[in-house]
Amino acid sequence: MGGDTCLGAIKVYAERPRVFDTHSEQLLSMFSTQAAVLVANVQAYDRAKRLTDGMREVIRDRDVVSMAKGFLMGRSNLDEASAMTVLLRQAGRDGMSVAAAARAVVESAARRRR
Repeated sequence: MGGDTCLGAIKVYAERPRVFDTHSEQLLSMFSTQAAVLVANVQAYDRAKRLTDGMREVIRDRDVVSMAKGFLMGRSNLDEASAMTVLLRQAGRDGMSVAAAARAVVESAARRRR
């Protein structure tokens, strides 16, 4: 158990009945407690890693959206809100995320500069 949540089960088999005594039960209980701690820690690590990866992606997306807005503002003489509206419309029209639309704008601007 990890808190009030069951994280798994340990099955113990024997060839004959009543092989496990009180001491065996205590050992299995200690083992299961440590196993639950291990599983809970692995789950917490996995959640933290997914959150970290997600945050990195959000920051990358935020940065590319900011760059795209800057390109649109400079190229088309738009204010920030209007540039964001252009990105939102492009994303909706092309069936993509705002970050993907922003990447397309940034890539297009980079090709023009070459």
